[in-house]
Amino acid sequence: MFQLMVVLLSVLMTYAASNGAQWIDFQGRMIEKSLLEENERLSAMRQELHQIDAGQVQPKLFRDPARAGWVGEFLGTRTAALPIAVLSPFSIGHRDLYPYYFRVSTLSAENFINEDEIENSLNLLAGRFDVAFVIVFILPLFILAVSYDVISGERENGTLSMLMSQPVDVKRVLLGQLLLRAIVLIGLTILLCFVSAALVGINVFEAVALSLLTAWSFAIVVYAVFWFVVAALVNSMGNSSATNAVSLFAVWLSLSIIMPAVFGLIAAKIYPVESRLELIAEIRDERNRAAGRTNERLAEFYQEHPELRPSEPIKNDYMPGFYAAQIAREKKFLPVLLGHEEQLARQNAFVERFRVLSPSMAMASVLNDVAGTSLSRYQRFVAQVYRFHSEWQAFFLPKMFKGEPLSVGDYDTFPKFEFVEEPPLAVLRRALYGLGSVLFLTFVSGIAVSRKLQTYSIAG
Repeated sequence: MFQLMVVLLSVLMTYAASNGAQWIDFQGRMIEKSLLEENERLSAMRQELHQIDAGQVQPKLFRDPARAGWVGEFLGTRTAALPIAVLSPFSIGHRDLYPYYFRVSTLSAENFINEDEIENSLNLLAGRFDVAFVIVFILPLFILAVSYDVISGERENGTLSMLMSQPVDVKRVLLGQLLLRAIVLIGLTILLCFVSAALVGINVFEAVALSLLTAWSFAIVVYAVFWFVVAALVNSMGNSSATNAVSLFAVWLSLSIIMPAVFGLIAAKIYPVESRLELIAEIRDERNRAAGRTNERLAEFYQEHPELRPSEPIKNDYMPGFYAAQIAREKKFLPVLLGHEEQLARQNAFVERFRVLSPSMAMASVLNDVAGTSLSRYQRFVAQVYRFHSEWQAFFLPKMFKGEPLSVGDYDTFPKFEFVEEPPLAVLRRALYGLGSVLFLTFVSGIAVSRKLQTYSIAG
């Protein structure tokens, strides 16, 4: 039985690492492809603009690389991507729930920030099968499967009385039984993490990767010890092996599945979020209503920003009026969009506060943080994308309103997106809080085990 579990765990860990690596590799190739296309496109536009300035070619209709409005809106869009962290193949986290890159333009934020890729809804519900999934959900089942009868099994076989006739007490018997299983199972899991990392192309001897794998391994030790202590607590109650098995499965189901779902529902109830689809529909209705009043919006805009009024009227160009209406619309709806993100952040913060009650929630959060796939990192990414979008608009829209053409030199000064990582200490603080909550529950359970064993009946 134990040997079979060792083989099964090895197969699951290897497959999970391979599956996670394939998804992350796909994302990496998509980002690389997008950035390559962007570089080639901007290089070609720069070259075309140079030829236009030299009188060698004529600008194409709606594709003039000197027109700031066209370049900022669709010809020169930039890719803002969330970088892939070293251990991302081990924990997909939120990288399959939310977009990992955006194509930023001068259009309103709702035009690109909601461009989620089509994904299987069942995959999004259950999460992808990766190493973190194996550790958080399957490893505890393995631990409970090899530990549910460490005392009750000995008692039912009649060997516990023989053991107790020696100068040992029940605490030592229980500790000895669990310690051997813990060393083998935890050691195997950590070893498989390093082997799997090497198999998917992670250089385990590189300083950053080694430090992250060490932190990952420490988290595994803390989490696994908790489940072994839970197994000891159930064993100490003196029930039969069958009862122990049912009780442990109920504990696993409650802590790993039911409790996170309940906290999620409570968070959604306390901090309700307006339907994003309804918000987008409202924005589109407003856009349609303003379609015939662009000249009015443009006059209002130039009245508020006389420094952007062109010296001569721009003929046959719809963009100034279009963007004047968009700016007026953004003043109304951008705070709503940002409020939507803030409400989601409040939901997450609520769940984070109560993860102390669920080791599975705490462990999943820790592993995502170490792997760079946490919701906190994604929210940081989206906030920076919003700021970059503002920088992009600030570069192109004034030139568009004033009718100023872009020069070849302007192409070298286009805003670029650079993701700024969270300070390591902030990530470490969150991880330590999560592991600290697991250690606290382990300590409390350990005290309960000690007290229960004092009154343990060998006879059952």
